[in-house]
Amino acid sequence: AYDTRDLRVLYLTRRLAALEIHRPAYRRLFGMDPLRDFPAEFAALRDEELVEVTRTTIRPTPRGMFYADSMAALLAWRRMQHYRQGQLLPLGRPARITPPDVEQANENRFAHM
Repeated sequence: AYDTRDLRVLYLTRRLAALEIHRPAYRRLFGMDPLRDFPAEFAALRDEELVEVTRTTIRPTPRGMFYADSMAALLAWRRMQHYRQGQLLPLGRPARITPPDVEQANENRFAHM
């Protein structure tokens, strides 16, 4: 099951793959600007000139398009550390969730993408 933090990472990585994060749309969905939600990550991406940031968008630069997987990994890094430290579900340990719970938890009527 995805929680809010997982959905934020998923949204950002999918939107980067689509070559644009629309900041107002992210704010409507999650109540926060992506630059404030992931300040260190976007600062690093800007410093390396992998993204360009405007008032309304975050876009991969021509160079950044070649680093899409690395950018996605950077955005997901804190979340993966959280899982690995055993605070939710450590890697390598099977989840015990019944199919109806998964179906309900990941229901997409809110169109996160």
